[in-house]
Amino acid sequence: MSRHPSGRHRRAEAVAPDPIARASRQGRLAPLAPLAPLALLTWLALALAMSGAIATTRAPLRAQAQPWVLMGHDNLRSEILRLDTRTGAASVVGATGWSSRGSGMDMAPARLETVTGRLEAGALMGLIFDTAISADYLSRVDLPSGMAEKRTLVQGVLPQRGLAFGGAEPKLYVVDHDRTLRVLDPLSGRLALVGPLRDDAGRAYLGDNLTWEPRADRLISLLADDRFAYETLALIDPASARVQPLTTFVDRFSVCSLARNPVAVPGPGGRDFAAGSLFFVDGRSAHLMAIELDPVAGRVDGLVDIGPVGPESSGSVCGSAFVSLAPLVPTPTPEPTATATETRTATLTATATRAATPIPSPPSATPNDPMTPTATASATPDGETGRCVCPRVLARVPAAVIHDAMANPASYKGWRVPLNPSLPPGPANPLRACLSMAHPNLDYHPLWNKPEWHVGCP
Repeated sequence: MSRHPSGRHRRAEAVAPDPIARASRQGRLAPLAPLAPLALLTWLALALAMSGAIATTRAPLRAQAQPWVLMGHDNLRSEILRLDTRTGAASVVGATGWSSRGSGMDMAPARLETVTGRLEAGALMGLIFDTAISADYLSRVDLPSGMAEKRTLVQGVLPQRGLAFGGAEPKLYVVDHDRTLRVLDPLSGRLALVGPLRDDAGRAYLGDNLTWEPRADRLISLLADDRFAYETLALIDPASARVQPLTTFVDRFSVCSLARNPVAVPGPGGRDFAAGSLFFVDGRSAHLMAIELDPVAGRVDGLVDIGPVGPESSGSVCGSAFVSLAPLVPTPTPEPTATATETRTATLTATATRAATPIPSPPSATPNDPMTPTATASATPDGETGRCVCPRVLARVPAAVIHDAMANPASYKGWRVPLNPSLPPGPANPLRACLSMAHPNLDYHPLWNKPEWHVGCP
């Protein structure tokens, strides 16, 4: 069996029906042909045009024309990583800023509405467990700093988790070790059950990795059975949680991350991985792996061992996603030809009411460009749509108390009282809608320093 350039190839159980398909399954890609003179001139002309030496008429730049990079979360070091799809090597972007564990990650494909404000398409989101207070948060990961901004306190704790946006009107799906598929409401933090992860034969699966496969209009995951051996690649029906196995690998993996590249990305030996490949870090070998597949045909073409993640990572990468180096902006008019990436421009809406809405931290005031440092804006309450929880409350108040305050806001002092109670509310006299404390610089106390509602955060 041939080796993939600078990476070991491992095959799936199914046998390719013909030599061409077999070569594809083994990861052997056709060598690059020498450039013909005409092709060379074409490339030179294109390079000059891009440099401005030749005047050209071009369509507005779209996100898919920009590079995409693979990001991951180090589960033991609480750091955000950048993973090289050519070598597998990880490099540290930065610390999340808190004791983060068990992350699921995905990039928001559309505007994400939260009680604290709107996040633009392209924001890197993580469902991350805070070990210090034993609570899960839907968080926005800032790039290039790596800081994880807590946005929504999830109502319930997940033992492990995979996270994926999916659908024409994107919903936020979650799988974990309880063998179920659920939908997470980003406004309330509530988890709604879709169903148990079972195939047509009644076999149950568990998983803590997930991504969306637009070609099949299904979720896709590398699932495990009772032996905790992640070996079954399967599609998941988002409406029923029914599992459709695609293949069972000979090797068994430890997988808590799965990411799909929406555009072609560079691979080992100067060749590219086609759009729609899947990437994960195997926790047993600490290697970055890639799966090449055609989900519509139900065919897995190859499994490529790209290489070790290296010393900058603990090898336990839980949560990963591809992000664009430019904000995703909807194109005003459709292109006449198909592109290699899927563009979804719907606005993510809530499936539950705003009543119980724990929201951890203030939003970014500008669209997220992952490679440009962003400043965190202060909270700006505007009735219920501006409700927020101040960072000092998150750091000092038990999660159960925050949950209660968000579920029963009127039970806490100051809820929706104008800054100046003797004057009517308005732009110059905003309502108190951010959960702070009577004495923000002191530690929480259930009697002497309880949470209360303020205008903005100190």
